[in-house]
Amino acid sequence: MSTDRFLGDPVLDRMMKVVLALSQELYVLRDRMGTIERLLDEKKVITRSDIDDYMPDPQTQSQILGERDAYIERLFSPLSDTGDPERSVDD
Repeated sequence: MSTDRFLGDPVLDRMMKVVLALSQELYVLRDRMGTIERLLDEKKVITRSDIDDYMPDPQTQSQILGERDAYIERLFSPLSDTGDPERSVDD
């Protein structure tokens, strides 16, 4: 078992690992749903292999990366926020 301590408490560290794992899974689902939506806009009918084989054009890839970066920023901003502790993530 790892002895890494990031938040000063092993229970908090384990909870953080859970949050990060769930966040990763959520991002994968969001990314796949975006792929499905783009393919449906183009083709109207798609297969699983269409989704698995999808390769975005450079402009779409740039948009996807921007959305990913915004997601990561929203996810981690509460950890670096030095302002009001009562401020919600969506403010």
